[in-house]
Amino acid sequence: MKFILHGGIDQNKPALPQLKDFFREMTKGFEKPKILLVFFAGEPERYPDMLKEAKEFFKLSIPEKEAVLEVATMDKFNKQVQEADIINVTGGSTLWLVREIQKIPDFMKTIQGRVYAGSSAGMNVLAKYYYSDTYDSVNPGAGFLPIKTFPHWIQDRQNKLDELKNTGEDLPVYKLSEGEFITLEF
Repeated sequence: MKFILHGGIDQNKPALPQLKDFFREMTKGFEKPKILLVFFAGEPERYPDMLKEAKEFFKLSIPEKEAVLEVATMDKFNKQVQEADIINVTGGSTLWLVREIQKIPDFMKTIQGRVYAGSSAGMNVLAKYYYSDTYDSVNPGAGFLPIKTFPHWIQDRQNKLDELKNTGEDLPVYKLSEGEFITLEF
């Protein structure tokens, strides 16, 4: 399964340049990608604004494609996944996201065969352990993948990176700066 992990965005800079290549990568191979937007790391009252922003970003990033976007809901999640090509899990509070995702029975089995694209919290939720920029701490993720993650990476957080590396078992650590992404296959 293809996992695209994104280091998050700098809120003080325009978001589109930080996301454009990430959006292109996640939709690679799809002419009319069906994208399930998972906003569970955000505040539900902001979902309509988040959808409006996502539509604009996808249109500007991949104008040659006819992306179909849908906002995930807990009560329809399994059905929505079955109809999607891509599961795009956005940033926000990793703690909220882990709590919500763990309510979905067999989450990894449910999303099998889809492209998973996660930014910041969407990256962290997969990890066994992650660094939280919000809380300046190392925390357990949902542990779906045998990795450790560090979004919003900047050099002056080396001590936190060392703490992450030394937490729990020895696993690969992915530190990604804002706007940076990697693709993994599991």
